Amino acid sequence: MIRPANESDLRDVVTIENASFDHPWTMEGFRAFLDSPAVRFSVLDDGAVRGYVIYALICGEAEIYNIAVAPDYRRRGFGAALLDEALKSTDAAFLDVRAGNAPAIALYEGRGFEKAGVRKKYYENGDDAFLMKWSR
Repeated sequence: MIRPANESDLRDVVTIENASFDHPWTMEGFRAFLDSPAVRFSVLDDGAVRGYVIYALICGEAEIYNIAVAPDYRRRGFGAALLDEALKSTDAAFLDVRAGNAPAIALYEGRGFEKAGVRKKYYENGDDAFLMKWSR
């Protein structure tokens, strides 16, 4: 079940974040998203939080900030379900993805995203990012 995130989910979200990214967001950062009226923060919950998606709706487009699934639950369709949650309320979306993150790129391309550009040295470690766009 995908539902809006709440304060009690943050510990699990941070655990997933830490297992997923080299430069994880903090508990305080996630808490700020809970309080933002422009941001949608949802979790996938099957009795425990298995993943999350954070996105904003800006001028009719979704800007996807972050999506992650717990390592033991990857490749089961949870990432696709979270992405679909963000896409269902818009006709266009965009996101940045690390150029070397082949599983994420495959997920996005499988949902119809296309590479629209490269952001050179976008990440803290100097990795490039692909800007990806989607439209209905």
